[in-house]
Amino acid sequence: MWNWIKKLFDLNRDNKVTAEDLELAKALAEHNIKDSNEKISKFKKEIDDVAVAAKLVVKETKDVVDVVKGKKTTRKKK
Repeated sequence: MWNWIKKLFDLNRDNKVTAEDLELAKALAEHNIKDSNEKISKFKKEIDDVAVAAKLVVKETKDVVDVVKGKKTTRKKK
């Protein structure tokens, strides 16, 4: 098991797990977490945009149904 840990945390490949290796691991983890958070934020924004667009589609679909039934639209044309 020690060999596995050594391979995992010996980032500078000197066959010793040192404080420098742990600092490198910490920096790498922080970078990966920051990168992941940025990607999650971007994905959340895209999902929010899709939700807004879907709501607009639902509203417009209701207007189309009303027009087909013979009712006048209440929304103004842009």
